[in-house]
Amino acid sequence: MNSDLSNAFAAGSGVVPGDMKGVIVAICGALVFIVALWLVGRLLEDYRSRAIEASEVLHGIAYLAVPVVLLITLLAWL
Repeated sequence: MNSDLSNAFAAGSGVVPGDMKGVIVAICGALVFIVALWLVGRLLEDYRSRAIEASEVLHGIAYLAVPVVLLITLLAWL
């Protein structure tokens, strides 16, 4: 965003674009973590009810960790 657009945005909204970006990235990061923790909770609940085995829990967490790390890295890069 060039300086004219940045100044116009700040004048119209009262918020600096950098601050808005930080808020949006923080909200998206929190959403990613909440969904990931919910999925881990579901895996543990299924393990406790003997619906899946320990190896399946580990595989599920490993498969979940890859996209979570990629999404958080992408958000940090923005």
